[in-house]
Amino acid sequence: MRYLTTYMGDEVNFKFGNTGSILKLKAIDNHEVKSFDEEYDLKIKVKNEKVYVKTVDATSSGREVLLPTSSLIDLPVGQYDLELWAETSKGRVIYPDEGFLKLSINGNATQMTGDLFSSLTLADLEKEIEDALKLASGKIDEKIGEIVGGTSKIPQISVSDKGTLVVDGKDTGTVIRGEKGEPGRDGNDGSPGKDGHDGAKGEPGQNGKSAYELALDDGFVGSEIEWLESLKGKDGSKGDRGETGSTGRPGINGKSAYELAVDNGFTGTQAEWFNSLKGKDGKDGVDGDNGKTPYINNKGVWCIGENSTGVYAGITDIKRIVSSGDLNDIKESGEYDIQGILENSPLNINGHWATLQVENYNNRVIVQTLINDTEFNKWVRRYSGGEWSPWEWVEVSKLENHYSPELKSISVNKTLYSPFENCVFSAVTQSDSGVLEVKYWKRNELITTQHISYAQHIVSWDWQLPGDDNESYIAQITNYVKDNQKTYYYSINVDTNVDNLPIMGFISTFSDDDPNKRKEVLEYLKRLHVNYLQYYDWMDRHSTPLPTINSSSSVDATFIPNTWSDIGNRLVRKRVIEEYIDQAKKFGMRNMAYMAINGSDTTEEVHGLKPNMWLYNDDKHDLNNVYKTLDANNGWGKYSLYNANWMNADWQNYMYAQMLITLCNLPFEGWHIDMLGSPGDKYDVNGNLLPASFLEQGITYFINKQSELKVPLGLNSVAEYGITQMKESEHLNYLYTEVWDRPTYNDLRELIISLTTSRDVNGKKKGVIIAGYMDYEYSKSHSGSSFNDWGVLITDLLIMSLGAVHLEMGEHMLSSEYFPNNSLNMSEQLKDKLVKISDFLIAYKKILAGGYECKGLATIEGGSVDNVEIGKVNGITKKNDSDNLGISLINMVGLNHDKWKDTNADQSQPIPQENVKVKIELGATNHTWYYADLNNLVPKKIELDANNELVIPKLIDYGFVFGVKNSVK
Repeated sequence: MRYLTTYMGDEVNFKFGNTGSILKLKAIDNHEVKSFDEEYDLKIKVKNEKVYVKTVDATSSGREVLLPTSSLIDLPVGQYDLELWAETSKGRVIYPDEGFLKLSINGNATQMTGDLFSSLTLADLEKEIEDALKLASGKIDEKIGEIVGGTSKIPQISVSDKGTLVVDGKDTGTVIRGEKGEPGRDGNDGSPGKDGHDGAKGEPGQNGKSAYELALDDGFVGSEIEWLESLKGKDGSKGDRGETGSTGRPGINGKSAYELAVDNGFTGTQAEWFNSLKGKDGKDGVDGDNGKTPYINNKGVWCIGENSTGVYAGITDIKRIVSSGDLNDIKESGEYDIQGILENSPLNINGHWATLQVENYNNRVIVQTLINDTEFNKWVRRYSGGEWSPWEWVEVSKLENHYSPELKSISVNKTLYSPFENCVFSAVTQSDSGVLEVKYWKRNELITTQHISYAQHIVSWDWQLPGDDNESYIAQITNYVKDNQKTYYYSINVDTNVDNLPIMGFISTFSDDDPNKRKEVLEYLKRLHVNYLQYYDWMDRHSTPLPTINSSSSVDATFIPNTWSDIGNRLVRKRVIEEYIDQAKKFGMRNMAYMAINGSDTTEEVHGLKPNMWLYNDDKHDLNNVYKTLDANNGWGKYSLYNANWMNADWQNYMYAQMLITLCNLPFEGWHIDMLGSPGDKYDVNGNLLPASFLEQGITYFINKQSELKVPLGLNSVAEYGITQMKESEHLNYLYTEVWDRPTYNDLRELIISLTTSRDVNGKKKGVIIAGYMDYEYSKSHSGSSFNDWGVLITDLLIMSLGAVHLEMGEHMLSSEYFPNNSLNMSEQLKDKLVKISDFLIAYKKILAGGYECKGLATIEGGSVDNVEIGKVNGITKKNDSDNLGISLINMVGLNHDKWKDTNADQSQPIPQENVKVKIELGATNHTWYYADLNNLVPKKIELDANNELVIPKLIDYGFVFGVKNSVK
């Protein structure tokens, strides 16, 4: 395939009146950027929506085609299509094969827009008339008579505003098209002036030469009949002349015989076409005694004896045989078969065959790779600055990397975008040159395609997103390097409301002052599409999160120090928090300060704390008997953690003030409120019993007070304590629960469904975040070991299929409720799988997160639908408000237990299943059906059989069948 593109995509633009810029285009041939030498005549053909407009000259520099904007200055503001015509003596090549490169000329500040001059198309009209006259072969009067209704006068011809041919004032409706030809002879000037009368009629010009006359001029010998016979097979019998018919509508100007030959596939100049009309050469005679056999010299040129023919044996698709000479002289791109001993070769070939591969980058840099076909030695050197470097032996792996389509990394600049925003991509390539083809999909719908050529290891490009909000797209990125290719995927999340699908990660270490490590952490979280960050245990003390120090100049002035320690006596640097937040904001992540709803490091009457704020274990209201969830006397922590009564108004105001101080001094954007679980039945300062159920209902009062901060809020419902109040609250931005009492996969399914189907008092649905700690018991006794990949993956696939998100990733993966605990490592396979699961959730969020369970949608042969069972393929159904349907297929065949936390890290890998049969019970005929999986994010259309069944050939872990509602015609 041939493409015409730019580094920035498949469109180029500039402002009207800009005459000082150069548009840099790329011609791509078979996924390689083409370079054009002086042999090529480069033309840019320009058309608008209706007609061909003009042809302009282009030049080349290296692998760039240069088009000055000054050559387009006579075009008005508007949209145009461009083609590149590259012509040599051997023929013409047109870029692209399909479609055009889009050109936009935009208005400038002065609102100058320009106007098309009629001369742009009149010259083409003159060329068409000239060709028509030549085609007539001297029968001008007859042809003109046909055009003007049988008269023999010269018609008055013009072009309408619509670009159609007008003869003697009559619009023929024929659109004038064709490339710009050489201008004909000038007629006498008409009288000048606007809307003036027609000038005096000029004398008729001489008849143009017929095709036969042109053939004679170019060396044809023979009569006109002989020439005609050379163009065709044997003549048929001559028919009788028919009666003259009535005058027909004016026809489109005919093409010359040479133009018809070009239309039918001939490539070459007009002279070459005439030569091709000759008969085939006779059989070769026997060589004479002194005959000389042609051969190819070391420059790949055919020679006879000592004389060079100047004709190359081939370019890149034909190997050139070189048997003598100097390798230093072989500089043209291509592949050569080397025989014998050549100067400056690192190999003593001596009759053995070797292959020389040459890549020439506009004669500035040349790379030679020599491969001994018998011993399979490989050597490489470079030519630059007028000198060849020494030959170097290259390891096979390194040489393969030179042509490897691998991408070391792909990233975008943000995790969450707004409509019409530019999404900026960056990729690190294994090879130093190639072409990226990027297709952008909205699920099953292809939006657009870009082609990006590169000649270095880091390549960047951008794409302006469409205008739809709460939408997602798939970037399908294929890297072409020589004959190799590999495809990658990246999902793009577009939403002005992050709460439609909150995806949370965490930061729990603030001592490391290495900005590169911080960036690495955030880059991976960005790759997982994290858009919320919870900053865990960043504070100095629970009662006074930010420490203060009295100023030496005034006892009344205080300031915040640069460092402090957290509850675990770990170092916290203020600058690290600030720089994490600053970078995360650039990535589009929302930064939430972690603080407890009811925790205090002291019960003393300091900082405004009062005895009436606490929860007491009995009715004696003894400060020594305040309920504690952490006792520093047991050997951990720099202070004990006392529990306050969140229903108490004084405590609510106190915490409001502390968070306000925090938000004024650190750039947090919201508050993630932690809860220490159900306190059980407790007492207030007056000795009144406060049942746990009563305290649970009072959570609402605390949330309502903190909503006055006017910042995003979230609350951790530990073991679902307070979950009912959280569901109903209009002030929480998401639903978050730390799960402890739901051990099985089906228990987890039921919990998530109860959360995703809930609505607050205003009828609003909230996103769901599940905090669940994998390999919990295993991590306690196997520090330094790794997570069990399949235990994590099966759980994450289930959570994703249900439209929720698993809180598990920060600087590391969580294995306990104490976030800084980094006991277990992650395999590269697990890291890669998490990326694929995150991409899938984003790509299909409109169905997975935006839908709800659809009972009765489908059945699975031998499987289970909407009721999770190990040992089977499980289906999780979805239907959204657009009546799009989905069935997630999770392979649980071969699992050895049904505990989703895989607490002992012993879950087994599922056994791949073949020919999984799914029967669609609802919407089979009024939906179009597709299938996608983690490795193939772009869906493939599938057909149901007569029984509304489909067969999945192989299911390893996860697949997704979804139906798009057919439009009503």
